[in-house]
Amino acid sequence: MKRRDRIIKPVRGIGRALDKDRQRQQQSSHMSAMRSTGVAEKQAAKSVLEQSSLDTFIADSEMSQATFEATRGERFKEEGPQLVTGNTLVEAASLAEDRYAAVKNLKVPIPWRPPWSEGMDTEELISQEGAAFLEWRRELARFEENEGVVMTPYERNLDFWRQLWRCVEKSSLVVQILDARDPEFYRSRDLECYVNHFKSKQFMLLLNKADFLTPEQRKRWIVYFKNIGVDILFFSALRELHRQERLPSQAAEDSDMPGHGCLLQDDPDISDCSQLLRELHSRISAIGNGVEKGTVGFVGYPNVGKSSVINALFGAKKVSMSRTPGKTKHLQTLELVDPSMTLCDCPGLVFPSIVATKAHLVINGTSSLDLLRDAIAPARLVVQKIGLPAIMEKYGVTEAALRDGTERLGEDGG
Repeated sequence: MKRRDRIIKPVRGIGRALDKDRQRQQQSSHMSAMRSTGVAEKQAAKSVLEQSSLDTFIADSEMSQATFEATRGERFKEEGPQLVTGNTLVEAASLAEDRYAAVKNLKVPIPWRPPWSEGMDTEELISQEGAAFLEWRRELARFEENEGVVMTPYERNLDFWRQLWRCVEKSSLVVQILDARDPEFYRSRDLECYVNHFKSKQFMLLLNKADFLTPEQRKRWIVYFKNIGVDILFFSALRELHRQERLPSQAAEDSDMPGHGCLLQDDPDISDCSQLLRELHSRISAIGNGVEKGTVGFVGYPNVGKSSVINALFGAKKVSMSRTPGKTKHLQTLELVDPSMTLCDCPGLVFPSIVATKAHLVINGTSSLDLLRDAIAPARLVVQKIGLPAIMEKYGVTEAALRDGTERLGEDGG
């Protein structure tokens, strides 16, 4: 009679327990990131402009620390399909256009930092900031519903807004940098209100990339902003860097050279570095709070040239420059000797807006092309703004080639 050897099975209980513990820790870390920043843990250090409905729901739940109970036995009635005709779409588009014309001048809110004190506990501060951020997101949702408009993608990572708050709190003068080619697109009116609610701070608009504009265009913008009581200053960081001989060599590849207007001529309505520094110093001195050395904070959308402006003012490369939107990821402060002031570079922020569509974000360089999923809408917007004849002339496209391309793509392809 043969003896059967007993097979000893490995004990797996400890492995399963360790695996479950690791999963719980990962889930806890993920939820902690959601609670403190409003985005997933892997996105905590990144700019996040859009979220899925599920991510938005989870983030809102974590920031509000909501609890849920399962409900059983509820029944939902599914509505039948509805017919959408061409006339329906035209009518809807017409109504949307009318609503847009009526509300385009409304002030779209940004999140304001809630009141805080030095002795406040860290967890309490994070909780208050998260609650204020959540309420702001709900306010934007109500804004969309009540006004009948669609909000463009905006920054959903609370940490990026925290850096804006710190930049404003550090600064005596806050400079919002706008792209001179489309200033109203980049302007945040509620940011002006947020800065002005601090009694000891000043605010100004700096229209960078002014080399793209003609003297007549700059004159019209000056009149426009003067009529609404807003003081502006024109500047061209690229022109100043060119004067300092700090641009990529002309022999280098074209990809190394950013797009620009005329860099050689002098325009009396475009400030140079010396004039801008004098203006900044005079505004800080006018505050009159007894501070000998003030801080100037530079804020704005990605890719408007904040880092380039600071580099031009320093006369030597001090902060990272890039043509990729959102290169600056963290708040940076730099000391300027003469005149004595500190320059503070805030990471670029995509502010909420109803003035533009997603296509506007793409053609204005605010949204990275790496994230582009639809190239048709931006291309159509460029054609609409510039005109088809100008584009055909720029790229040497003949009418015969255009007709041939249309026939190849079909009637709907163009």
